[in-house]
Amino acid sequence: MIITKPRTYPTGFQKLHESFLSRAHGKFKDVRQIFVKNSNKCGLKVYHSRSLSFMWRLWRHKLSTYDLWRRQGYIIVSRCWCCKHPTDETFELIFLTSHTVSKVWQHFLGYAGNSIQLIQVKQVIRAWWNIDCCPKLKPLFQEAPSINTWELWKKGNTCRNRVTVSTNRVIHEVNKTLHNLARIKFPWLSHIPVLWPEMIQFFEAYKPILITRKFTWQLPRERWYKCNTGGASKGNPGPSSLGFCVRDNAGDLIYARSVNLDETTNVVAEAKAILQGLEYCYANSLHPLILETDCLLLKKIIEREWEPHWCVMAEVQKIQELRDHFNVIFQHVYREGNTLADYIANIAFSFARTTHFYSFT
Repeated sequence: MIITKPRTYPTGFQKLHESFLSRAHGKFKDVRQIFVKNSNKCGLKVYHSRSLSFMWRLWRHKLSTYDLWRRQGYIIVSRCWCCKHPTDETFELIFLTSHTVSKVWQHFLGYAGNSIQLIQVKQVIRAWWNIDCCPKLKPLFQEAPSINTWELWKKGNTCRNRVTVSTNRVIHEVNKTLHNLARIKFPWLSHIPVLWPEMIQFFEAYKPILITRKFTWQLPRERWYKCNTGGASKGNPGPSSLGFCVRDNAGDLIYARSVNLDETTNVVAEAKAILQGLEYCYANSLHPLILETDCLLLKKIIEREWEPHWCVMAEVQKIQELRDHFNVIFQHVYREGNTLADYIANIAFSFARTTHFYSFT
């Protein structure tokens, strides 16, 4: 590149030159303050900060190309180094009209099912964003224009420094970046194809495997009893209550209790519910016993897998002492299988007192 004017810049162009000066390896100086301030005006959603910086400059035609220098009043000997028959380097030539660029765009657009005429860069970006596709391909299609243009820009800068980069190399780099993006976006899919056409076919044919499980209250074994406990807190911390119910192996209710508590947290209410339910079963010799709670945290603490929090330490110690002298098994149950205990716990908010139940009628 030959500059025939003295190397003195106006204040505005000095900032432009410092911000947008390109390198052979495709890296730029820091323009974070520029693109963070203006990125929302472009309507683009790209993920990496470097891509956001580059795409903002691309959208506003502020990349450091030879035609931009000429518009600033500088006489520059311009040529496109990536073409076999070099012509003046322009913005459209770098990103749209050259033979290499057209081949890259058509390769990825063709397999995506969108054949358009390459007239403007903004038109191509909007075409990628408006492609009708499955939901899993949408983020890849939205990121594809920024990856394509970034690799094309790096190729132009590399060729400008007399280093040859083939078209297949550019396609390979774009393909590799899209594959890495797909692996990060969908980490649970372990066999994502590497090639772009196969990747599209893979996501279009993908059907998630749905596993359904039914959670209901299960009868205990013969001559066993089951105690379900639950705690409720309006606000956490806030007005709280507890409830528990004891049933036999036929599913008949033996006893249930609903207690209104002071202002506390849901974990403390759950711990007090377990303690009161266990104390009642111990006092009435209702054993062997299965005690179910929907609070996995307390189950882990009671079984000494996790350390107790100070707010429930007193209750946990009493529970563990009873557990050591009582035939009881602690189990975690999902909320769907603990609905009766939760319902009894919430009754206390209506009656504002302790309520006892001895049957379902």
